[in-house]
Parts: sequence; C-alpha cells; structure tokens
Amino acid sequence: MYSVRFTILLALLLAVPFLLRFKGLEPYPALLLPENAATSPDVSYTLLYGQTPAGSWEELNPANFGYPIPTQYMVPVIKRLSSDYNADPGSYKSILLGKLHLADRYHLTAEDKKIADQWFQERLHRCGMDTSAIKLVTYKQQLDVDAAGNRPKTITHEQIIHFNR
Repeated sequence: MYSVRFTILLALLLAVPFLLRFKGLEPYPALLLPENAATSPDVSYTLLYGQTPAGSWEELNPANFGYPIPTQYMVPVIKRLSSDYNADPGSYKSILLGKLHLADRYHLTAEDKKIADQWFQERLHRCGMDTSAIKLVTYKQQLDVDAAGNRPKTITHEQIIHFNR
C-alpha cells in the first residue's frame, strides 16, 4: 500500500512541471531536459557575394546564380576552384586528404580551371556583377531559443576568389 501512495504522490508532484513543459515552458532550469537547458545552438553558414560595378559587395542567391548546381554544393565547388584550396602535392595535408576524400584524388588541370572560370564569369555577368571575383563569407550565429529570435552574426572566415588570374 505504501508504494501505491508514493507513486500517486509522485505523479501529482510531477504532473505540474510536465503540464508546463507541454505548454512550451520550462518550469525549473534543467529539470526535465538537462542536456539542452539554457543552451543556444551555434549555426555556421556561408554566403556568396558578387562585386557590383560600383565596387560594393552584394549577396548572390545561390539558387539563381549556380543553377543547375544544387545550392548545398555551390560553396564547396567554388572553394575547390580556388588556388588556396589545393595543397602542395607533397605536403602531409594533401597526402592525408588524398586518402580520405574522393574529390582530392582528382586534381584540376589548367584547362578545367579555365572552363570553370568562364562559366562562373558568365553567371556573374548574368547577375549584373563584375566578373573578376566572388567573395565567400562564413558567419557564425547563435540562435536564441527562448526569445524565438537570433543573436547578431559574426564573421568567422572571409575569402575572395579571383577568376582568370
């Protein structure tokens, strides 16, 4: 009989916090979901920018700019074409990446790079941008779960890729 009373009392005590949580409120910090209590997830994303004829940078829509390339592949494709991405053929980094990544087993030739540069220049021209360079900016932003908003974003990496150098 003691265990039945204890179970009923425990159910009544925990019913209030569970009802509050069901309504989207957190009754006590880390009472119900301790692994996610008071955390704000960090999100990292990369945006493409093209240079206008006036010299300012304007964000490009990757869906329109890179069609038929899917948007999730646009930034890695552009990074692959940059000269900074390809490591020295004899370096430890290139040897390790050559073993782990299929993309690094195929080295771009000068002709491949020229064709890709012409394709990207045509796309930039279609968007009304200067065709000499594109800028990749990686942002880091914390999502504020409690306020249902976002905190200010910070730039973590910025890279300008020049075409036909």
